[in-house]
Amino acid sequence: MSSRYKGVLAVHPSGDCAWYLASRQSGGTGTATPTTVEIPITADVELNSNEPTSNKNAQNLHVGRQVVGNLFVIYRSLLFADMSVIPSGKTITSGQLIGYCTSFSVGGQAMLLREMAQLGWNEFRATWLQYATGLSWIHPGGDTLTDGQVPVTSPSSLGLKTFDVTGLVRNGYENRGKQFSVCMMKPEADEGIAGYATFRDHENGFDLQPGWKLRITYQ
Repeated sequence: MSSRYKGVLAVHPSGDCAWYLASRQSGGTGTATPTTVEIPITADVELNSNEPTSNKNAQNLHVGRQVVGNLFVIYRSLLFADMSVIPSGKTITSGQLIGYCTSFSVGGQAMLLREMAQLGWNEFRATWLQYATGLSWIHPGGDTLTDGQVPVTSPSSLGLKTFDVTGLVRNGYENRGKQFSVCMMKPEADEGIAGYATFRDHENGFDLQPGWKLRITYQ
């Protein structure tokens, strides 16, 4: 029995697009095969402890701690993707978060990808103190869920970096309205240690240095 492979372009109601490769058995009832979809991060923003009331949208995303002048600055970055392109009732078998590192100061440090408590943060309004106009975080720097996190390591080289976020993708798909909403940060206990990494944001990504995306396999 031969197989046919098709590349399909899925378009969200918002106009965002996701490419995926679907393999189908020709003839008969066939067996469901895995489908892989790439979904762009459509909202991202840096939170900056040194400028707690300033929105840092549409610029590269820092994560970690850096000395700026005579001050230590803590950076955290928020990422969001709508996963509604994946039909309901599927099983998520793999989830990868892929981003481009443009600079780093110290590689190999501990970092976290942690689910956001608020799904409704606004990339055009979010700051260290607020997640939308007139709406404050309970904890400055963003409210996160410590029971929904993945430990990762800061980059030791430039270029594309891939992080395994299967559990976060699965939980977002099954329990959070098919929404992926996370904070990339250092563990709080390590935020006093200098070291940061910078990633390309979705507004300024281009072919050779793309913005963040999810690569998800389901069946």
